[in-house]
Amino acid sequence: MMKALFFLTLLFVSYSGHTQSLIYSEVEKSDNRNMDFEILGNFSGDHLIYKNLNKRHELTIYDNNMAIKESVKLDFVSDRTSNLDFITYPDYFIMIWQYEKGSVTYCKGARISGTGKLIGTVIDLDTTKAGFFSNKVYYDLSWSEDKKQVLLYKVQTRNDEYGITAKIYDANLVLTDSSRRILSYN
Repeated sequence: MMKALFFLTLLFVSYSGHTQSLIYSEVEKSDNRNMDFEILGNFSGDHLIYKNLNKRHELTIYDNNMAIKESVKLDFVSDRTSNLDFITYPDYFIMIWQYEKGSVTYCKGARISGTGKLIGTVIDLDTTKAGFFSNKVYYDLSWSEDKKQVLLYKVQTRNDEYGITAKIYDANLVLTDSSRRILSYN
């Protein structure tokens, strides 16, 4: 009985010595409750978080102690952006967004390094001119399990037809295949 009690005490003491610590990040003055954010993950020991602050797009880079290392403004993203998606890789991530300007909907993409720097240039993935009687255009995104292929597709309704466009890109946002179908419906 004494050995069992000693063993349980030793187990409890050794277990309680390995508790998890919790670290909170600093609150920036520009952060507010209407802020949209997305945790992108860990890149080379730093944590990247995307923030949308009143139509301003930026990346905040935190170190392992959750201290802010740098904030990078994403000036190339339009303030009219309505849809934004991320695909993360070990050293970089892909950001794909859409925005409207007049009756035209643009879909753009960019590769961004783990330090928040643009890799190459912003890429025009697709453009759609919406007619007077057509609905708004929304792009959707999907990718393969190994993230080597990215599928960008849109469904546009016009009169009694669905226009479906699908484009497949590789991990560098190079177009590898595309197709378009028009389907009638009642």
